[in-house]
Amino acid sequence: MRSTWKLTFVTLLVLSLAPSASAQTTTGGFSGNVVDDGGLVLPGATVTLLQEATGAVRNTVTNEVGVFNFAAVQPGPYTVRVELPGFSTYELTGAQLSTNQQYNVGTVELSIAALQETVQVTAQRIVETISWDRSALITEETIEAITVRGRDVTSMLRILPGVGYQPDPDAIGEIVIGSWLPNVGGTRQGWSTVTIDGIPGNDIGLPEVSSHSMNPDAVGEVNVQLTNFTADTGRNGGAQIESRHQGRDEQLLRHRLHLRAQRAVPER
Repeated sequence: MRSTWKLTFVTLLVLSLAPSASAQTTTGGFSGNVVDDGGLVLPGATVTLLQEATGAVRNTVTNEVGVFNFAAVQPGPYTVRVELPGFSTYELTGAQLSTNQQYNVGTVELSIAALQETVQVTAQRIVETISWDRSALITEETIEAITVRGRDVTSMLRILPGVGYQPDPDAIGEIVIGSWLPNVGGTRQGWSTVTIDGIPGNDIGLPEVSSHSMNPDAVGEVNVQLTNFTADTGRNGGAQIESRHQGRDEQLLRHRLHLRAQRAVPER
């Protein structure tokens, strides 16, 4: 009986000390509303969301007030297409969805058309208007343009406001297995939470270390929430550092490796 109580106590103690294993979300969403050229809402319009990189398609229809919404959308480039019989077709291409971003397409206006016609719009960079968090995004283009000693992606966070860092290591895993996290907004290194594709990455023994060594050629983007966290993030009081891998075709990967090899050759 006594041994059973001891076993139960040890089990409860281990479970209470174990870190939370719940994954953070990396998906975002698309939303908007559809009206006619007179400003009246158009319920029942078909909205198609096309993932330009993979060809995956999702469909929905606008509700009784002309609003549509796509939830749990993976980051990447998308095309949004709105159709309704008797009206012109609206098509937005190149809409780049980032990690945890809520992309508001805005008000889509469809005009009455006797013949089938399509209004094509190319997406531009948008200003976040529906999220209150204070965040910054390191894109694939930024990772490509900046060279850091040791090829440690987390070292690039120093370009963000309020981020302090130790000197770059000569190589990933030089001192510890993983990457040191920065001091964000004056907080301790161990107060930040790092996730890779939604999976917690803080080292169990050293929370100020990300236990995953990220190759820059495999990282699509890094989203850092500095303050005013959203409801789907949390766990620690520091910054939320969310890294996302992005699949690339073999030709593009060879091109990036070729560019990096050229940079490594010293000038004569």
